[in-house]
Amino acid sequence: MNIYIYGNESFKKDITDVLARDSIEEKLDEISLADEDFGRIVKINNLKELKSIIEIYPESIFLIDNKKIIINNIITKFLKFLNPKDGIEKDFLEEHEMAISVELHDVATIAQYVLSKLETYNINEITTIEEIREDDIVSALTHV
Repeated sequence: MNIYIYGNESFKKDITDVLARDSIEEKLDEISLADEDFGRIVKINNLKELKSIIEIYPESIFLIDNKKIIINNIITKFLKFLNPKDGIEKDFLEEHEMAISVELHDVATIAQYVLSKLETYNINEITTIEEIREDDIVSALTHV
């Protein structure tokens, strides 16, 4: 699992500072020991890259600046100049099962959200390893 950050430069800096302050990078290092492709903090700079990563890794953590999320309604439909050029549609996020479940108004809640997602990821990984061990034991017993 990686953490992807998308937004303006000040948003990316603020998020990176929070993640560093709350030792989230250390938790990610534990994940990267198991798989070097994961356990990284990645700053995304363009919309095309963001959409591509969402399609490939929807289970990852995406921290997207609220100012970059376009909510389609009558106003935004007719006054498109109000939408950011590099904004992502809320509908796209929902189509990829990334419904905005948490709206983060406080920087402190970001760390709590990320830590809870990482704990869930670690629990799922342990369960998968235990299931593999159980399958190996059953397999070994049937071949005896």
